[in-house]
Amino acid sequence: ENEKVFARGQVAATGEPLTTHVRRLVLDPLGGEPARAQRTPQGRDLGFSGMHLTTASVLALAQTWLYGGRWQQRQLVPEAFATQAVRPTPASLRADEEGDWAYGYGCSFWGASRGYRGAGAVGQYAIVLPKHDVAVAMTSEVENMQTNLDALWTHLLPAIDTPGDHEADEALGRRLAELQHRPLSGGAPPSGEVTATRHPDSQLPAAFASISVQTTPGGHHVLGLQHATQGNLITVIGDGEWLESTWPSPWGPQLALAASGGWRDDTFTAELRLVETPHTIDLCVDPAEGTVRLDWRLVPLSGPDPLNSVGFPF
Repeated sequence: ENEKVFARGQVAATGEPLTTHVRRLVLDPLGGEPARAQRTPQGRDLGFSGMHLTTASVLALAQTWLYGGRWQQRQLVPEAFATQAVRPTPASLRADEEGDWAYGYGCSFWGASRGYRGAGAVGQYAIVLPKHDVAVAMTSEVENMQTNLDALWTHLLPAIDTPGDHEADEALGRRLAELQHRPLSGGAPPSGEVTATRHPDSQLPAAFASISVQTTPGGHHVLGLQHATQGNLITVIGDGEWLESTWPSPWGPQLALAASGGWRDDTFTAELRLVETPHTIDLCVDPAEGTVRLDWRLVPLSGPDPLNSVGFPF
C-alpha cells in the first residue's frame, strides 16, 4: 500500500512516472545517453537508488551544477534549487562522520573538503569544484570511498592551472590509452565437463545451486550456472579476453555480463562483471572438493541475488 501511495505521489507531483520525467527533463537534454533504473517487485520506480547511468551522463550532470543548473545555455535546473541542493542541513553537520563525509549533506549532494559531490554506492561520483571551474565524474567499485577522493585531492588539484610538462603529458596520454580491466587467463584445461555444487559459504544465494564448466575448441569456457527458478544461466568466459553474455531475470529485462577466467593449479577462477552496475562476481571452482565459491567483490545494495540488480531501460 505504501508503494501505491509513493507511485501516486510521483505522478501527482510530475504528471508522469519518475523515470519518464528524468529522461525528458534531464537525460535527453544532457545528450540522450542510455540509462536503466531498478523497480520494486510491483513495477514502481525505486526512486531513491538503483539508477544506472553512463559516466558521460554523470559528468554532464556535474557540469550542469558547476554552472548553476545551466547546460549549453539552457537553464536545465532552476538556479535556486541548484544552490539549495548543495547546502548541507544543520543536522547533517552534527552527524558523527569522518573525512569528506564530515562536511554534511544537502538534497542528494554531499559537502566536501573541496567543492561538493553527488555520491553513489561503492564509488560513483559527480564532483563539482567551483573554485577551480572543474567537474569530475568517477565510476568505480571500492569499499572505502574516501580513497578515491584522497587520490583526487592529492594528484588532480595540484596540477590544475600549473604549467604543463610535454613529456609528462605524453606519458599520461599513453597510460590512459592503455588502461583496461585486465582479463583473467589460465593454462591447459582438464578434458571434458567439470561440475560442482555451491559451496555453503558462498555469498550468492542458495538458488544458485550448481555449475558446469567446459572448454570449447576455440579456447573459451562455457559456464552453466543452475538457478532454482531461472534454469541454466549460460555465461561465455573468455580466456585472456572479456566475452559478453546475458542472463534472463524474473523481472523482464536481461542482466548483461562480461566474463574472463581460466584454469590455474587445478582450480578454475573467473570474474563475472555486471557491466551495467559497478559490481563483480568472483567464481572459484575446486574440482577436488566438487564445490564452487560464488562471491561478490562487494555485495550490491539490492542484496546478494544478482538478478535483483537488473535495471529497466528508460
